[in-house]
Amino acid sequence: MRVCLGCGVPFLGRGTYCELHQGRFGGFHRRARNPVYDSTEWQRLRRRLIAAHVARHGARCSCCGRAATKRDPLSLDHIEGLSRGGAPYDPVNLRVILRSCNATKGLRDARR
Repeated sequence: MRVCLGCGVPFLGRGTYCELHQGRFGGFHRRARNPVYDSTEWQRLRRRLIAAHVARHGARCSCCGRAATKRDPLSLDHIEGLSRGGAPYDPVNLRVILRSCNATKGLRDARR
């Protein structure tokens, strides 16, 4: 017997959420990760562009100007998202921003 992390009610089965909360908290509704982000080309480009940005501008977000932290590190953002046909490896379509800014932008784009 397990206890659901969503509601605290005991349930039989696998996982950490009961059937009622599995879809809400269990990740079934998450979109599949784009394979671009797992490619060696992306990993190398990300490291190179973030290092160049830090050398030129310091560890600051090009979107909001805040400093990067361990909890909110710099990430590489597609200006024109891949879902909208943006070029995945074109440096012109990429910018260095905080992970939190990237997540906020992603949520905004998903609502459009």
